[in-house]
Amino acid sequence: MVRERCFGGALAIATSLVVFMGASAHAQPQVVGCADGTREGFTDLGLYPTIASCGGAWTVAGAFHDDAACGRLAGNDGVNESGNGCNVEDLCAGGWHVCYGPDDIEVRTGGRGCVDAVESDYPNHGSGTVTVSVPPGGAFFMTRTSGQGVGLCDEVVNGFPSTFNDIFGCGNLGGQPTSTCAPLNRFGNNQCIGMHTATTYSGTPATAFGYESGQWAWSCNDGGNGTNESKFVTKTRPDDQGGVLCCKDTDGSLPEICDGVDNDADGLADETDFFHDGTADDFPGDPCVQSNGQPGTIACTTAGGWICGPIPPRGCCFPSGQCADLAPAWCNAQGGTPGVAGSSCANMVCEVDPCAAGDGSFCDDGDPCTYADVCAGGECAGQALHCDDGNACTSERCEGGVCVSTNTTAPCDDGDPCTTNDACLGGGCIGQVISCDDGNPCTDDSCNFSGCVHHYNTAPCDDGDACTGGDACASGVCRGRAIACDDDNPCTDDSCGPGGCVFTNNTAPCDDGDACTGGDVCAGGACGGAQLSCDDGNPCTDDSCGPGGCAFTNNAASCDDGDVCTSGDVCAGGVCGGMPVGCDDGNPCTDDRCGADGCQSTPNSAGCDDGDSCTSGDVCGDGRCRGVPMSCDDDNPCTDDACSAGQCLHDDNEAPCSDGDGCTGGDQCAGGVCVPGATPMCEPDCELGDLDQDGICDDDDACIDADGDGYGVGDDCPPDCDDTIRACNVDCVSDRDGGDGNGIPDCQEAPCVDHDGDGYGEGEGCSGADCDDADPRCAGDCRDSDGDLAPDCADDDDDDDGLSDDLELSAGSDPTQPDSDGDGVSDADEVLVHQTDPSSTDSDGDGTDDRTEIERGTDPVDATSGARGDGSEDASCAGGGAGQGGGLLVGLALLWLFGRLVTRRSSARCR
Repeated sequence: MVRERCFGGALAIATSLVVFMGASAHAQPQVVGCADGTREGFTDLGLYPTIASCGGAWTVAGAFHDDAACGRLAGNDGVNESGNGCNVEDLCAGGWHVCYGPDDIEVRTGGRGCVDAVESDYPNHGSGTVTVSVPPGGAFFMTRTSGQGVGLCDEVVNGFPSTFNDIFGCGNLGGQPTSTCAPLNRFGNNQCIGMHTATTYSGTPATAFGYESGQWAWSCNDGGNGTNESKFVTKTRPDDQGGVLCCKDTDGSLPEICDGVDNDADGLADETDFFHDGTADDFPGDPCVQSNGQPGTIACTTAGGWICGPIPPRGCCFPSGQCADLAPAWCNAQGGTPGVAGSSCANMVCEVDPCAAGDGSFCDDGDPCTYADVCAGGECAGQALHCDDGNACTSERCEGGVCVSTNTTAPCDDGDPCTTNDACLGGGCIGQVISCDDGNPCTDDSCNFSGCVHHYNTAPCDDGDACTGGDACASGVCRGRAIACDDDNPCTDDSCGPGGCVFTNNTAPCDDGDACTGGDVCAGGACGGAQLSCDDGNPCTDDSCGPGGCAFTNNAASCDDGDVCTSGDVCAGGVCGGMPVGCDDGNPCTDDRCGADGCQSTPNSAGCDDGDSCTSGDVCGDGRCRGVPMSCDDDNPCTDDACSAGQCLHDDNEAPCSDGDGCTGGDQCAGGVCVPGATPMCEPDCELGDLDQDGICDDDDACIDADGDGYGVGDDCPPDCDDTIRACNVDCVSDRDGGDGNGIPDCQEAPCVDHDGDGYGEGEGCSGADCDDADPRCAGDCRDSDGDLAPDCADDDDDDDGLSDDLELSAGSDPTQPDSDGDGVSDADEVLVHQTDPSSTDSDGDGTDDRTEIERGTDPVDATSGARGDGSEDASCAGGGAGQGGGLLVGLALLWLFGRLVTRRSSARCR
């Protein structure tokens, strides 16, 4: 654990550094390596003092930034957690940098590589299905390495690389690069898809750790085909999926590399014992011997190493005026004066163009504060010596090839959150100790590496409220328990004020404990009520008041139940009732009932028996039973036809008749047959006779018209299609009258004009006259019971009570009477509101008529309603009239039929 102390505003790190607790412990950023003071990998400081995995986010794109952009306030535990306006360097502490690549990692991990790059309890905040073993969660920590694509990487220490494809680093998230990247073990793949979903290169994507689209932390979209990811990389979600690897700039344990930084902390930058003689430090630009034996110059490589390269050729002027192309050392050895290649040597002066050899050639720009001078664009220029000593309180400059540091008084950051107004003094950063007192007695105030900390305490305190006691701190607030001011009197409002408890009289409702008073209310600090009236308005109870309140005792007094349909009314069970009055008039063709006006008999149309076996289809009408007479006509004029006891009788008669022979007269019935008469009607030689008996022998008759309709056979009359029926002459086919379509020609049947096809109309063939031949529902009876100008036969609601005739017939009520049972409650209210039987005055058969129960508030369809036997009902049942059954929706009349069987008998009881 890192021990923290604050002495005079300066942060002291105890030298007894035993164990580093990892990402959960905050420590001095310069020691931890991460700007927020926490590591997410390489957490063992003893094992990894110069490398750290630093989690966080940034919005300034790219992996190549030498300077921080937001004051190193980024990181998953930083002040600027979202990384808004920050770049990759803002995740590293001062004196640390985003690791260059493989060589940086190899040196700073002691050859262990990426093994410990992700801490063992790294968080996993994905919301999807996890398909790998966690913890640790998925994480990728990036370096400044990029490459040529397909998992190949190039390390760059000095300047920008030549290619920017992909990003590379350590962790367990992303694709696996080629062996050229060792010890780096992860890379982003095309457009960072390796950190999202792709398993290319045998990698593990974010989806394996439960992350889904919308939770991707890494973005490498370069707007093209994915060849410049390292220039565009950004990261969101600071707590998830990693960050960057930070390497310490300077440490005695590090070897020196050629990067302009004093890596090994010996006060020199970029030095090397290039000659391996152990006697002197060599620097870029110093002379050396090339592998070909020629003199050379030490130069830096892009990977941080050194090479002995060719010396840029320079002119050598001799006193003789000759000009040789020799290196300076050889020129001096020969007694010449070094110049520049291309010198004319005129007047012993090397007047030359230093870049005559063209761009890319070595040269000398004459500035001792540059090195590795090279021609570009016809000008000689070198790289400036890097003079940054890593101290924010010094300014560095190069003078004559030597780095010079000068103390400053600039603002700075001493890394101690317990100081403020930090400023440089004597080359060090010093700040003023901040005050963490928040003025709250319920917090213990202190300062640690994260700044001011205010811990809640439980100290005694004073909340300033005279109406509380035992005040103590809780959750940062001083609170006390309220003083009890209850005087147990409901007629006072109890409160506490500056002077103590206050008891103010009120006028609240109360209970004075007297069951014989009601409307109890407070007055003058006491509770009282008005004497109750115990009259329940029921003549069948004796009313009184006692300790238990009002009492209603049933009596057996004579009474009047108000029902004209009962008699001998007497109280029983707290209810007035009488015996039903008999209204049966003995006529099956009337519906008899008792209503508000007494007994009433209404004609019906029920089937009946008129007692005559010689009629059939008997039905009631106008209060009488009538049937259709049986037909006993045997078409024999010599029999008298009649019906008796349901049997047809045919008695012979002696009536005049016609034997069909036109030449006989005075024909007479005898023995049930027509006997020819003795009177001759035509000449003896009349062979055909006289069919129409007009006295003209048919042999000579110009018009034989047997039925006398003016049609027949002969020249003097039009032809007759049927000369036996007067009605049939021209047309013996059409069947049109009334549209009955019975297949019998109109001329052969009794005429009946029946437009609506109900059997009623005009003509002797009709069953009767039709009062409305346009409506088959209306035949012989067109009464209008309700006076709404619509006859009952065509009126769906004959009594205009709001219930259809069909529904009334189904319910057993009279469709022509609005109050079928005459109990003073309309059929519609009984069916739709109260669910009672409209054909019965006492639906539940409890001896109390429906109307009385409705008025009292008891349930008229529950015989147990108000079962106290005193005719009263519980308050919870009062007012509904139909108990729980009242919940049926008014107007859904069709549900009533089902409700009578179920709801009426099972759900109406109020308990």
